[in-house]
Amino acid sequence: MSSPPPITAADVSASWISTRREVIVRDGFALRGGPGCTIEIKSLTTNEWHWLTLPGGAIAFTTEGDRGAVLARLMGETETERHGDGEKERRP
Repeated sequence: MSSPPPITAADVSASWISTRREVIVRDGFALRGGPGCTIEIKSLTTNEWHWLTLPGGAIAFTTEGDRGAVLARLMGETETERHGDGEKERRP
């Protein structure tokens, strides 16, 4: 069974971001840009990085720009606040 195709930032709704951001902030999850235009989330129990499942079951974005835009929204950053390459571990 193959995974769903990559998605764009436009495929990610504001309500999806809001729901995930609430959990990320509440529980203190760390996020980072992962390989292949993925977003990774650090497990609080195993301390290992895992792909964040995206809408429709996708695990990747079509471009690094799309990934960066969604990662910034999950972190609560505006486009002007974004910096770096997205590969560093960050917490909201």
